[in-house]
Amino acid sequence: MSLLLALAMLLTLLPATAQAATSISSVTVTLDAPAIGASPDYTAVFPSGAHYYSDPYSDDVFRNDIGWRDLTANADVDPESGVFQAGHLYQVTVYLTAQDGYSFSDSTAATMNGQPAGVRMASAQLWVTYTFPALPGPISSVSVTLDAPAIGAPPDYTAV
Repeated sequence: MSLLLALAMLLTLLPATAQAATSISSVTVTLDAPAIGASPDYTAVFPSGAHYYSDPYSDDVFRNDIGWRDLTANADVDPESGVFQAGHLYQVTVYLTAQDGYSFSDSTAATMNGQPAGVRMASAQLWVTYTFPALPGPISSVSVTLDAPAIGAPPDYTAV
């Protein structure tokens, strides 16, 4: 009988049920867009009160759980020495972790710099991926047409 009483007392000390995590239905990420000759941005900005973050994890490809990929060259951008090149298309992936007591829903939506972004769940992380518009390439030729000079006529200053 004393064993049953001890067991009953022990059960009263355990929490009745664990609280369910609060679901995160949308995320917003802001990063500097690629610019020719600039280094990639590895500091994501989130709205005030966001319940998610990017870890400070870094390696040969990532900084702060952010990885850039040059889709034109089909290669990762080196976080140490990489710079954006003219004519290239770049994609960024930001790996987000929910704060304690929060979790991403199966249908979490994401925006990157105000534009819809792709999402993928992997373990407890939400991978937010966005492909920026291609950077302009170098200008290879220019064509200008001017009226031919004529004796006594004013010069043509209107290029077409």
